[in-house]
Amino acid sequence: MVRPKYDFIGDYSEGLAAFKVHEGWGFLDRAGRTAIEPGFDEALGFSEGAAAVRVRKKWGYISRSGDWLVKPRYEAAGQFSGDRAPVLLKSAWGFIDKSGALVIPCQFPEATPFAKGLAHVRVGRDEYAWIRPDGEIVFRYIDKRRVQ
Repeated sequence: MVRPKYDFIGDYSEGLAAFKVHEGWGFLDRAGRTAIEPGFDEALGFSEGAAAVRVRKKWGYISRSGDWLVKPRYEAAGQFSGDRAPVLLKSAWGFIDKSGALVIPCQFPEATPFAKGLAHVRVGRDEYAWIRPDGEIVFRYIDKRRVQ
């Protein structure tokens, strides 16, 4: 029996696919060649030229060449969308730009990446909101399914 070369290969995004081998996570190009050597503990796909990767329990972002855009310092991280990415710091979610600047403070118990100019966040126990890239709340609501 032939042993598989990869433990996991993700979907291609922006021409690269995250893969996992014994040594860690890296990225393949469309020809199946290693574009970024394995060495990360976990990796998400590329979005807007950046991929979230985890090293020693902290998340940061790399470029398509494998260089650090944002060094690892977050407890969790999501993909970039609309030049914003959700990051978890001190158990609260906020949003950074590609320079790593915190553009929306870490204040939310939950947050999703931006889609079509809005991100969904939890602002209270049963209260949620849609926010703009500047952090302004557009619409706030209570999830009555969760209220007891």
